[in-house]
Amino acid sequence: LRSKWASTRTTENNTLSCSVGNMGKRTRNKSDKNLKNKSTTAPAEKSFEETFDNLKFEDPYEDVFEEEDIVNPDEGMKMEAEEDEKEKASGKAWTPSDGLNKDEVLEVDPTAYKMLHNLNVEWPSLSFSILDDDLGSNRTRFPHSLRLISGTQAGNGKNSLTVAQLSNLGSIEKGEDESDEESDDDDNEIDEDPMLQFVSIPHDGGVNRIRTVQTQLSNKTTTLAATWSDTKKVNIYNLNEPLNSLETHKKVGSLGKRPVFSYGGHSSEGFAMDFTNNPSNPSNFLITGDCRGEIHLWNMQNNCDFSAEKFYRSSVKGVSVEDLAWSPTEGTVFSACDTSGYIHIFDTRAKNKAMLSRQVSKTDVNVLAWSKHVTNLLACGCDDGEVSVWDLRNFGGAPASNSVPLARFTYSQTPITSVEWHPTDESMLCVTDDVATYLYDLSIEDDVTTEVKEDNDKASVPPQLLFLHCGSELLKEAHWHSQIPSCVVTTSLSGLSVFIPSNL
Repeated sequence: LRSKWASTRTTENNTLSCSVGNMGKRTRNKSDKNLKNKSTTAPAEKSFEETFDNLKFEDPYEDVFEEEDIVNPDEGMKMEAEEDEKEKASGKAWTPSDGLNKDEVLEVDPTAYKMLHNLNVEWPSLSFSILDDDLGSNRTRFPHSLRLISGTQAGNGKNSLTVAQLSNLGSIEKGEDESDEESDDDDNEIDEDPMLQFVSIPHDGGVNRIRTVQTQLSNKTTTLAATWSDTKKVNIYNLNEPLNSLETHKKVGSLGKRPVFSYGGHSSEGFAMDFTNNPSNPSNFLITGDCRGEIHLWNMQNNCDFSAEKFYRSSVKGVSVEDLAWSPTEGTVFSACDTSGYIHIFDTRAKNKAMLSRQVSKTDVNVLAWSKHVTNLLACGCDDGEVSVWDLRNFGGAPASNSVPLARFTYSQTPITSVEWHPTDESMLCVTDDVATYLYDLSIEDDVTTEVKEDNDKASVPPQLLFLHCGSELLKEAHWHSQIPSCVVTTSLSGLSVFIPSNL
């Protein structure tokens, strides 16, 4: 309605004004009343020609009124409920147990990651180890840089160790709806492509497992790497020269590509291996276990000279030692798990004897992790997909049939391939199976009752599961980066992945 617009018409004796659109009413001024008394017929208007200074206004538009749809409130609520049900049905979260059809592939959700990079390799690696650098701890600003060493399982028999440096690892690209705070942080990020530098070292046989440690040799910080070969040998490498080559771009000499020590005392190949948590102590420096149930104890002499001897052999025929872990506080105590479903606690001062033994699974116990923050907690992963956390203070008290772990997760449907505690958070655990990487937070309490939990153990997502990373084929290992908070690196048949979840 144009209530404020008025039209004016000029006659010979007076001026007639009216407001248009004011509920269709017309108002007259005082001169209109006088005009009505004098004459009932208004004089005719003089016709005039429009000029630029005298234009006649005509409104070409008519008022349009739209009819509003009246909706019954009950019907509106019913329609909203139906739409919500459709969204819930179509928006069900995918889990690894659901599997994928032949024509389906997983797509990355950028909002789930702060950083995500994938690295394809010529030959897959069963094992790798992250190398500490001098760039500082608690690094949060992008781009990131990290170093690692991995060993190949080459089909042509030409295996090698790869010392690699990944640089310019930027944050994942966000959508237009990202917050201003994130945009400000990204402004400080250097927009460059990721860079890979590496040095290859020939290796005799496929690498079953690799572990590293930093120690002082001749008043110099030295990085050592131990490899389990499928040729029944354990090799020790000095990585100082290959690491310097990444900085100086100089070729590594022939001596830098050879192991400084090689041990062939095992009767079969193996996978279990762990360096001491106190590398300044040359005794009890390394432990290795093989597929025939043997555990060998290593001592280090000067100039990377080692001595190793058989410490223990299982009395059960056909048992394989799957993993080993040193105690974070006691230099003579370590744990072992095997294919009989047992976890053993050993003391190096008591040869060929386990101090404690407990059957924790009816299947193989594949991996172990001893917490460095809560030193009485020991986590393990089994062949049936179960992950459990045990309190060692009650490990040898109750009978095995009555033993109950502090936490148990049965969400995985395939064998557990690695388990590792967070380097700074005492309650977080990183777990991998054949299809995914799982990040658990044990500090989150479960609100589900025990009966319901037992009925839906395999189907429901545990509340402690904070993050689920998929997309890799046959995952083998995952490790936290100790200097980049919440950064996880994984290896699989399809290659390496480096990511930081958005919720950590």
